[in-house]
Amino acid sequence: MKYLKSFNEALGSLSTIKGKLIIKDIQVGSKSDGKHAYLIDKDNKEYRLSRRGHLGIDDEYFYPYENKNVEVTGDEAKNWIIVDNIKPISSVLSDVRREVDNSVSNLRSGLDKELYKYCYNCGEKLEKRAAFCNECGKKQD
Repeated sequence: MKYLKSFNEALGSLSTIKGKLIIKDIQVGSKSDGKHAYLIDKDNKEYRLSRRGHLGIDDEYFYPYENKNVEVTGDEAKNWIIVDNIKPISSVLSDVRREVDNSVSNLRSGLDKELYKYCYNCGEKLEKRAAFCNECGKKQD
C-alpha cells in the first residue's frame, strides 16, 4: 500500500504520447507473472501502461491495441503512464483528415460565390460573367 501511495504522489502532469503499443510477458514463472502493456515512443523510450484502479497485469483493455500505433493520454510518472484515454493513430489521422476536408469544402464554397452566380429565372448555376442562362436563355444582369 505504501508503494501505491508513493506512486500516486509521483504522478506527473497529463501527457499525450504517440507510439507503438506492445504486450510483454513479465516475471515468467513467478506467482505474479502475466502480460503487461508497454508504449514505445518515436525515441524508443518505453512506458509501462496501467489504468487507474487496475494492476496492469493481464489487463485485456490493452489487447485490441497490440502492435498498433496509438495515442495515449494519461498521467506520466517516470516510465509509467496511468492511461485515461487511448486511440489508434488512424483515428487521430481521421480527425485531422476530417478537419482538412471541412476546410477545403469551406474554401470551395467561398470560391463558388466568387466564380459563379445563379440564374434569377430558373436557378441554373452560371459563370459569374455569363450574359445569358444556358438552361432557360434569359438575359442576366
